[in-house]
Amino acid sequence: MLSIYEALAQYLDHAPDVQARTIRKYRHDLNRWLRLGGSVSAEIITSDGIADVRAEGIRRGLSPATIEDTITTIRTILAGAGIVPPALGRRLRILRPDARQPTLAELGTLYDCATKALWPRHPSYMGWASPSRDGHSGNQFWRVIQPLAAQRQRETLWRGFTCLALWSGLRLSDLLRMTWDEHVFDDRIVVVASKTGKRHSLPITPTVRRHLDELRTFCSPLVLGVRDSNRNLKKIRSELVRLCACAGISAVVPKMLRRASVTAWDIAGPGCGAIIHGCGTPRVLQHYRDDFRVLEAAAIRFPWPESLLTETERETRQRGVAELLAVVERLPVERLPDVVRVARAFGS
Repeated sequence: MLSIYEALAQYLDHAPDVQARTIRKYRHDLNRWLRLGGSVSAEIITSDGIADVRAEGIRRGLSPATIEDTITTIRTILAGAGIVPPALGRRLRILRPDARQPTLAELGTLYDCATKALWPRHPSYMGWASPSRDGHSGNQFWRVIQPLAAQRQRETLWRGFTCLALWSGLRLSDLLRMTWDEHVFDDRIVVVASKTGKRHSLPITPTVRRHLDELRTFCSPLVLGVRDSNRNLKKIRSELVRLCACAGISAVVPKMLRRASVTAWDIAGPGCGAIIHGCGTPRVLQHYRDDFRVLEAAAIRFPWPESLLTETERETRQRGVAELLAVVERLPVERLPDVVRVARAFGS
């Protein structure tokens, strides 16, 4: 009799394109299924067995989304192994969470608080050589300069992280995996999402380029100079929460920055948020639409927090608004609808 583990192995044999992250999720869901009393044998899983797993999950306090996700995974494994999955039965009601995210003003405050960052504590995290390696351990000048240089690097790291997270909408692990040679080009950033395999191509604007140039000073093959490890992921999340407390704003986690990015791009242009998310684009458009050109045209309307812009960049935006207002003053009232369309096109 075929076990559920053997069914998973058969499914993966016939689906070589499944992402490694998805495989890990399947294994976690399979183990959860067994802990909730699900059948080990794949061939005798029934609708009644699924109902029992639902009841046990509720008794243990699991969320409806977790329970239903586990059942969906099991049915996917069964179908992939050539076994007809049983009926789902009545699904639990899943309450969708609201898309809680920081405002542009809060992101600007967080950006300014990069000067108060305490992590990474040692500059070697970002490619700097330690004093002992350079033979300067006894140099009093080096002992004074190194903490100042480390603080400057921490500020550069967190400002670059905030800018790239808001601009790209990438998940934290994908941001940390970015390298100069493989992902950053003259006019664009190209990243393949580790979770979905979706290819993201983003234009590089003057604001983004300025932050990238500052990150290049780390002399690291990684754009952010921090390795993608579980330890660093936890450190980044905890430091982000600490910086929010210093800024006096509600705690922000990386997923909220991704939500803020999708919202900002949707403000910049209809449909741009779906491109950034990667999963909301209709299949027919995937074959005909050049996502990079759409984002490139909408980039001028991207709503940056004021703190991320230099004085020159702010003046450029304000000059465009002033010129448009001067034109409006000279137009008759019946032409105002045309002016509104022009203003929306240029993000004013």
